[in-house]
Amino acid sequence: MKQATASPPFEWLSRAKLLSAAETLVIGTAGGLVFLLAGLPGGLISGSMIAVGIAAIAGRQLSLPPLLTQTVLVLLGISLGSVVSRHLLQQVGAYPLTIGLLALATFCSTFGSSYYLQRVHGWDRTSAFLAGSPGALSQITILAVERGADLPGIAVVQTMRVIILTAALPMVLALAGVAPSAAPSLTTTIASPLDLVELVAASLGMALLLRLIRFPASWMFGAMIASSVLHGAGWVEGGL
Repeated sequence: MKQATASPPFEWLSRAKLLSAAETLVIGTAGGLVFLLAGLPGGLISGSMIAVGIAAIAGRQLSLPPLLTQTVLVLLGISLGSVVSRHLLQQVGAYPLTIGLLALATFCSTFGSSYYLQRVHGWDRTSAFLAGSPGALSQITILAVERGADLPGIAVVQTMRVIILTAALPMVLALAGVAPSAAPSLTTTIASPLDLVELVAASLGMALLLRLIRFPASWMFGAMIASSVLHGAGWVEGGL
């Protein structure tokens, strides 16, 4: 009787897979740049996603190697966590009522829209919840992929939500006579090489830990948690 052999942890990509990955990156980059130059919200991610989606529907065999996607997720998590600082944590405690109302509004909008999509349009629970979640498109897309949800439907809902808010909010403010204040200029500080090494090491360690306990989107959330702790404690200054 033959014994089953375990697949190696790393396999070299074939020529066909390398060409497929290169084609995917070229199409995605072109779509993202078009949307970015057009000034559309979330241009880089929405434009690349739509371009790749159109190419896939047209019959192109597009894919990316898992190692590349996992690397991007870790870098995204580090970037998200780098916005945390001691000053930010101190300011959070100064507005308990505002934060409480924001949490209540988020809860109502998320579960209200999720309930609507399930009852009226017949969506499954996971897809409806992700489509109704008011998060960034990139994080929601990652969760949808890992959960096996309806990614095209979720992408349409999330993209339309951002477009409607972006287009409608300035008009509503203008009609209400409220002049939006200018956004403060954010100075981007780049971490030192030693801090970057600490960020990457801690992010990979936390991501692997979350992966062991089967936490969803472990590569991104693990990196985000590690980066948030390091920046919030003041042990690391700056980001990518």
